[in-house]
Amino acid sequence: MAANGTAVGQGACPGPFLQEDLFSTSGGFIGKTFMWGALATGWGVPAIGVTLALVFSGVSFRFGDTCHINHKNSLAVLWIPLLVFAGITVITQFATFGYCIKVYLASLVDDSTTTENSGLPSYTSSVRGTISPKQAYRRVKRVMELQWRGIVVVLLIVTDVIFFAIIFVFMDDIATNMVKNPTKSTAWLGCLIQTNGNKNKCLSLAQHIVVNQATVMAVLLLLSVNGVWVLCLLGRFSMFTGWYELIRHRVKPNTDHTTLAGC
Repeated sequence: MAANGTAVGQGACPGPFLQEDLFSTSGGFIGKTFMWGALATGWGVPAIGVTLALVFSGVSFRFGDTCHINHKNSLAVLWIPLLVFAGITVITQFATFGYCIKVYLASLVDDSTTTENSGLPSYTSSVRGTISPKQAYRRVKRVMELQWRGIVVVLLIVTDVIFFAIIFVFMDDIATNMVKNPTKSTAWLGCLIQTNGNKNKCLSLAQHIVVNQATVMAVLLLLSVNGVWVLCLLGRFSMFTGWYELIRHRVKPNTDHTTLAGC
């Protein structure tokens, strides 16, 4: 307390709160626990979800040459859990963001309290007794600089998941209704018979019974670029240099020890 009070009394500002501080105790134990827990969750939950979907619903070529999950139990084992996890992701991200803002703003009051308890004469105790709008803005801006990439990635992925789920559930319902009520496709089937199976000549008759191609292509395009967004927003140049150094040392072993031994 005295050391901290002296530092504040001399006009030094406390360093910003960093997420790395949460994992710096116990010789990195918390960091390793978090790392392995994140890896186990990131790989384990999707693996369990795919297994449940294959066991209780299964897949088949339902949309032309596209393999898709069957209608039976698909809502319970895939679509609803997918949307639930998407909602949990959004809540977790913004809860973390709100907590960081709370800690940043609370640190201003904590700094003022530390200065007053130190008993050192300093005008900062009167100036920093309350949080000014400018101070709050600077703190919130700092949090945004640390968190905006993660927020953007979460929003992009969740938007894709919701769009994907809505479109494919709608396609699934259309295919199921066509089986139950085949009279809706009578004109299209008759056209196929007359044209010897030339579907291109009958596309105009099928537009009202299927999701349009542009919508499906938009879903597939959004899903395909998710990895690109993650790389652009969360990637670092040091990742490429790290892989380069790892591969270079594996291909070309380090000869420093041999050179020193020869000298």
